[in-house]
Amino acid sequence: MPAKRFWAFSIGYLMLSMLLSIIVGEQSHEAGVHNLLEIDSELNAFYAGLKILMGAAYLWFLRNILGLEILGIVAFAFGALFRRRHVYHCAHWGDDGQALDDENGASLNTIDTHIATKSPEQQAAMNRMREFLRTLLPDTEEVISYGMPAFRQKKVLVYYEAFSKHLGFYPAAGPIQAFESDLKASGLVYSKGAVQLPFAGDWPEELLAKMVQYRQQHVG
Repeated sequence: MPAKRFWAFSIGYLMLSMLLSIIVGEQSHEAGVHNLLEIDSELNAFYAGLKILMGAAYLWFLRNILGLEILGIVAFAFGALFRRRHVYHCAHWGDDGQALDDENGASLNTIDTHIATKSPEQQAAMNRMREFLRTLLPDTEEVISYGMPAFRQKKVLVYYEAFSKHLGFYPAAGPIQAFESDLKASGLVYSKGAVQLPFAGDWPEELLAKMVQYRQQHVG
């Protein structure tokens, strides 16, 4: 019986973990990004808290089934994996989530190089967005964060990135919620933390400016 319960709890835990990953993957695909958790701090915190609760429940069941000795081994393994992931994250992205290059910091040259890897149509859209944001945020720093160009003032205010069929604009969830009615009226595709813009043609620049200003005013 203990063995059956152990496998039942283990398989259940793995299935729930896979389900959460699938949900996040679908939301990321909708937003047009590799991993939505990287740019949506609220979703990231919720996801991490849920995983912690699941892990704690799983370890509690193991304690009842296998005893404290096995629990200690499992807890040590979990801790070691978490530590390894944290060290990897800091080595590649920095403690503040900023991607690090060979000179231990993002530079304008790094952003230029990033944009230069795109197609001419994508480059034009990214440079257009870059100049637009420079005008709105003259006192901010341009950085590469989570592999995307961004503007930072203490914290990252907004990201942008070109994908195969659109330019992604990421002002976080707050501005999206605050101006959702305007976004619906604009006809643009948007999700919780992202807006999809065409490479060419008209952009609702007044609306985008309001969203950026809202983000700047409300960022902690």
